[in-house]
Amino acid sequence: MKRMFIITTIMAVFFLEACWVLTPRNLVSPKSSETIRAIHAYQANPSPEGERLLMKEIHRDIKRNGRPYAITFYAMVLGDIGFLVLLWKNGIMRRERPEVSEPAIGHS
Repeated sequence: MKRMFIITTIMAVFFLEACWVLTPRNLVSPKSSETIRAIHAYQANPSPEGERLLMKEIHRDIKRNGRPYAITFYAMVLGDIGFLVLLWKNGIMRRERPEVSEPAIGHS
């Protein structure tokens, strides 16, 4: 029972992590003040220079907002690997071999 619970728990954790990784994200959602100013400037006076500045700020926000997700993902992967190695070394994931008792000599 204990072994099946541990395996089920590990599988549930991996499933939840996979769901987290595969969810779509809007990396531009927390906008910086520079991006908001560039949006307002472009809306007030649309020009190629304003569009270039706006796109530059949006790409900067995407790069900055994507870092925490990448750090979290790599931390999860390292944690999973460490957890599995720990379980493997402690024998929880190994198959337990049944002990064979030696027959008593001279007794019938």
